[in-house]
Amino acid sequence: MTHYDLQDAAPADDDLSPAAAFLAEADALWPDVNGFYRFAHEGVEIGAFCLEDIHEDQEVSVSLIKVRRPMLGQGHGTRMLEALCALADKHEVALRMEVVPTGRLNEVNLTDWYSRRGFIPAEASFMDEGPVMSRSPHTGPEGTPTPAP
Repeated sequence: MTHYDLQDAAPADDDLSPAAAFLAEADALWPDVNGFYRFAHEGVEIGAFCLEDIHEDQEVSVSLIKVRRPMLGQGHGTRMLEALCALADKHEVALRMEVVPTGRLNEVNLTDWYSRRGFIPAEASFMDEGPVMSRSPHTGPEGTPTPAP
C-alpha cells in the first residue's frame, strides 16, 4: 500500500482552515516521526519531508524533501512532491518552500526541478536563507492550470 493514496485519508473537518485540514490529512496519510513525515511507496519507506508554518490559513510550508540514498534517481522525489501537490489541490492551499540543496542537486538544478512541477519564484522573508518558491492550488507542471478535483 502507498502512503499517498488520498482515498485512504479521513475526511477533512469542515471547521478547519484549508491549511489546517491539509495538515490533518497529512497526519492521517503519512506517519510523523520527530517532525518528519515518512513517505512510503509499495510498502517501502523512500523518504521524508517536513510540513511547517501555516501562512494566512491558505499556505503550507514544505521543507526538506529527502529521498533515502539507496532510492535516489528513481523518481521518488517527484512521487513525494506530486502527492503533496495533490493534497494541496484537494484542500485549496498553496505550497511554499525555501530552495535549500541538501542532496545531489545544486540550487539551480533544484529550482529548475520545482519550476517544472508548477512552482514559481516567491518573495522571501527575513528568515529565509535561500530562494523561495510557491505553487498555487491546481497548478500543473510548467505552471499550467489543472482541473479542480
